[in-house]
Amino acid sequence: MTPKQSFDYDYWIKLTEDHAVRISLEIDELAIECWDNPISANANVHHLDEEIKSRLERYKYLEDVTVVCVWYEINGEDDYQIYIGYA
Repeated sequence: MTPKQSFDYDYWIKLTEDHAVRISLEIDELAIECWDNPISANANVHHLDEEIKSRLERYKYLEDVTVVCVWYEINGEDDYQIYIGYA
């Protein structure tokens, strides 16, 4: 039997914030008024980094988006939703 993998949501939040800064978006914890569908995040999600980066790249090219806020909500045991708010 394969041991259950644990999901490190802190790693993914940091990765998201780091990539946002790398592509010239600012991090602002108050930028929570608008967001798209959350990104499902757990140990079984493949290519999560690509999905996160793709979402941020889309925001980068929206003319009125300059700041983002990243947070998560628990969706179940070791299952999370990553939100990227923007303003």
